[in-house]
Amino acid sequence: MAKLIFLIELLMGWNPENYDENYRDMMEKGLSDTEKSHASESIESSNLNLNTESVFFDAVVKFVDESFGRKHPHFERTVYWLREFMPEVTEAHLIAAYGHDIARAFDGEGTPESYLDTEHLQRHQERGAEILSDFLLKNGASSELSEKVAHLVGRHEWGGDEEQNLLRDADSVSFLETNAEGFVMKKAQVEGYEKIREKLDWMFNRIGSEERKVYAKENYKKWSDMLNASK
Repeated sequence: MAKLIFLIELLMGWNPENYDENYRDMMEKGLSDTEKSHASESIESSNLNLNTESVFFDAVVKFVDESFGRKHPHFERTVYWLREFMPEVTEAHLIAAYGHDIARAFDGEGTPESYLDTEHLQRHQERGAEILSDFLLKNGASSELSEKVAHLVGRHEWGGDEEQNLLRDADSVSFLETNAEGFVMKKAQVEGYEKIREKLDWMFNRIGSEERKVYAKENYKKWSDMLNASK
């Protein structure tokens, strides 16, 4: 399963110009034909079709990517998991999922003493909601769309109503899938193991249902074990 996850992450950033290099990496991982098939199916199902969703979603994707200077797999996978948890997604849901962390690109939020600091989380949510709302209105979106996106992003860390809870949960599953490695392998050595342990535990435990926790459990255990082993 770990090999399969690696391949999925690799292929999500697959550039056709790097086909030979990526294919060689795949072979070196020793994936079975079944694993390759499952990985291809996963990539197919997680394709965001970013150029065909809608004019405002496309604009937000471009805005977010340019603001960060690159494409973040975490944002793509948050969209993917929100779709899994909420089949009847709207444009506002997709925009909120992709842009929920936009505040980090603008405000130089820095490293909080604790990732669970309530003031830090509140500023992050509110600033992100403000940035996305302003961007949408300046680009001709309706006030209804802008307000819906702000409503979702403004509580994506803690949740609130059912839609906000689902965005929070999609964020958590995606974090443990795409971002946890960097926290464990890099940040723990600098910021302290207990601080990163607290972050991993919180991201997993805040998922609002046992059914949705299933999707995060393997990565949560994997990176928790890795963190313990690297002390």
